[in-house]
Amino acid sequence: MSLSDPVVVAIIVLTVLVVLLVVAVGVLALRLRRLTADQRRALDGVEVDVVATLARLRRRQDELDATVAEARMHSEGVAASVQRTLGRIGVVRYDAYAEIGGAQSFSAALLDEHGDGVVITSITGRNDGRTYLKSVSAGEGSQPLSDEEAAAVAAARAEPRSERLADAGKRSWRQR
Repeated sequence: MSLSDPVVVAIIVLTVLVVLLVVAVGVLALRLRRLTADQRRALDGVEVDVVATLARLRRRQDELDATVAEARMHSEGVAASVQRTLGRIGVVRYDAYAEIGGAQSFSAALLDEHGDGVVITSITGRNDGRTYLKSVSAGEGSQPLSDEEAAAVAAARAEPRSERLADAGKRSWRQR
């Protein structure tokens, strides 16, 4: 057998390839050992499969993303619902009659964020009391609003909760 024989050349080439593969496997084994040691150090010695841990974390993140999307849709529905609640309240107390003091009469506006709702007015006299209810749409009454009712609507639209006492002796209710 000589070096020019094709079988000898093939054996030499295969031997060189096997040696190279053994060296590559040895290098990869050293890298794997170093990676495993680094993993143990990073995870405080806990034996954990990093790929399995990453897969578990990814599933958990997908679950959290779905939960957050659900919560976002729910909160948008709640926000739309809250805008329709009668959460803006304005109250104006006043003396409707000259003979009764202490601001016993009042007008209360109960509005939502769009200025829709109602105005309740209670006129208290010495011997009687009357209550009126008017609907409000976009800050305007379905019927003409008294000065106190308009002030209650304006107060409710300006601040979420407002109460004020009308100027004493302004006008009696009967003079309107």
